[in-house]
Amino acid sequence: MSATRNGKIARLPQAIREQLNRRLDDGEPGKALVVWLNEQPDVKEVLQEQFGGRPISEQNLSEWKQGGYRDWLRHQESCDLVGRLAEEAEDLESVAGEVPVSECLAPRLAVELARTAKLLLAEDMEPQESWRRLREILQELGQMRRHDHRVAQLRLEGAKWQYEELRLVGEDYERKTNKLKKNASGHICGLTQLPAIAALFGGGEQGWEVAALLHELKYELPPGTIDRKPPADPAKPAPVPPDQAGSNPIKPDQSESTPTKPAPAAAGGPS
Repeated sequence: MSATRNGKIARLPQAIREQLNRRLDDGEPGKALVVWLNEQPDVKEVLQEQFGGRPISEQNLSEWKQGGYRDWLRHQESCDLVGRLAEEAEDLESVAGEVPVSECLAPRLAVELARTAKLLLAEDMEPQESWRRLREILQELGQMRRHDHRVAQLRLEGAKWQYEELRLVGEDYERKTNKLKKNASGHICGLTQLPAIAALFGGGEQGWEVAALLHELKYELPPGTIDRKPPADPAKPAPVPPDQAGSNPIKPDQSESTPTKPAPAAAGGPS
């Protein structure tokens, strides 16, 4: 940020000063530039109104080279740097990864500011001008420090947010796990109560339909998980006819006669 200048050239219109700076940058001699300036209608008007018509001298131009022209050069360097960064932004972002490009450049800029401050202290210039430029560097350094503090604060806030998010996810997972365990246990125990519930609703297929539906709703089971058909009764043994109780299945053959013993002879024998 340059200081406000009050010289003759500093009071000229911005378009004239821009053209002058570009011609100085191209290396045109000072005498030719002074002649050119004093011939411009806009320049004559400013000189007449603010400086009593006194023309621009080579001394005025020399002072401008040490002040306004240097400010313009620094501004051009900054614009060129921004332009190059804009052109290379895509490559820089791919190299930097998730780290912002500004954070990658911050250490380099701090070193450059320190180097510039050292050069300014080594230059032979008026103390007022040297202090002005050092103040500009101090302002830039202060802004960078504030940026560093802000970045550190954002990182801390981001870490806290991530911790809180992980905590909430863990609590939600534990809550869902406990609910699943409770439902599974209740589901298994509830299966033993299905016959009694079905009986309350009349038994049979209709009673089991209602009992199965209520069980699925209670334990948040998908529809159709419980079979709607009542379990079949276990097969009973066929009754034994009473006339066969205790009988021998194998009967002796009644056609065979049992041999008989001969009758004893009468006493005294035959007559």
